[in-house]
Amino acid sequence: MRFDVLKRIKPERSLMGALLLGLVLSVGAGGEESDKDKRPPRWVRILAVGDSPPYRQEFRDGVAHQVKAPPGSVPPREVTVALDEETSKEAGLRLGAISSPLAVPAGARPLPIFPGKGADLSSKPWQRLNLPEEEHVLAIFWRGHNQKTWDDARHLVLPDDPADFGAGKVRLVNVTPYRVAIALDGKKFDLKPGVSMVRAGGNAKGVELRVAVADQEGRLRTIYSSSLVQNRGERANIVIYRADGESPRRPAKVLLHRESARLPPIPVEKEERGGPGS
Repeated sequence: MRFDVLKRIKPERSLMGALLLGLVLSVGAGGEESDKDKRPPRWVRILAVGDSPPYRQEFRDGVAHQVKAPPGSVPPREVTVALDEETSKEAGLRLGAISSPLAVPAGARPLPIFPGKGADLSSKPWQRLNLPEEEHVLAIFWRGHNQKTWDDARHLVLPDDPADFGAGKVRLVNVTPYRVAIALDGKKFDLKPGVSMVRAGGNAKGVELRVAVADQEGRLRTIYSSSLVQNRGERANIVIYRADGESPRRPAKVLLHRESARLPPIPVEKEERGGPGS
């Protein structure tokens, strides 16, 4: 009789143990999720590279007026960055200049970007970045190689943490369709399309920097030759991009951007709610 009672009790205890284990696991998972939600935000910055359209003007009634740039010849001057379905921030874009940093929540996530200020977040985004978990990010935009329009822009997302890309470093980025050959401080190496690398950079006295691109026949053509100077506490982005202006003399150009290796602290701020009309 006692044996029968024990047999009946064991399954009940086993069930109770499973329920307790499930409760513990769910609490643990909730704790992990809570920890993720408490992670500090990170900076996202945007750099658009390319050629500006030529300046043109026309005379009306004896007065010179600047002719507006053709559609698609320049990136949007302002963009709306959607943090979620209701929250957005805005940033200005200017060719060859890194935008002001935007504080974005941590976590691997898509980041839709819409053209214009106060854009409708339910419309089709202009670009959609795929952000890593926690790193600061620099997103480089360039005009599509085929259609030569900013409506067909492409992008490359790069980690931007000073711990990995710090003082005394240089980051070389190739967003052209060409193979690039680089000579930096006596060292030579190739850089394939869509690839970036971080190397030891220059100094206050300067080091040799030479950039060449391969033509259709595979011959290298120098497009940049200068001395790379970096002051103490600086890092440098060197972006090689396709010359997309009218009748360019060279197939590609080089953008050199020196900056402090220390990003500003992210301020504690309240969430900004709403899209257009908020």
